Amino acid sequence: MSGGVATARVNGAVEKARRSPLLMQVTEVARRSVIRVARQPASVIPAVAFPLILLAINSSGLGSATKIPGFPTSS
Repeated sequence: MSGGVATARVNGAVEKARRSPLLMQVTEVARRSVIRVARQPASVIPAVAFPLILLAINSSGLGSATKIPGFPTSS
């Protein structure tokens, strides 16, 4: 093993030890989420579709509100 590789491993271990517990937990949860999506890609569809459906419902309903007399449509 060359000196550069050993130094890189030691520096990586020191860097890992310096991470805060919160950062390590956030990293682990993010890693698990990415793995879950990679294993079940269909789980992304509801997470994207539901907000889009709510956006469509809100925009169609709020568009009718501009027809109320005295409603400021210029701002």
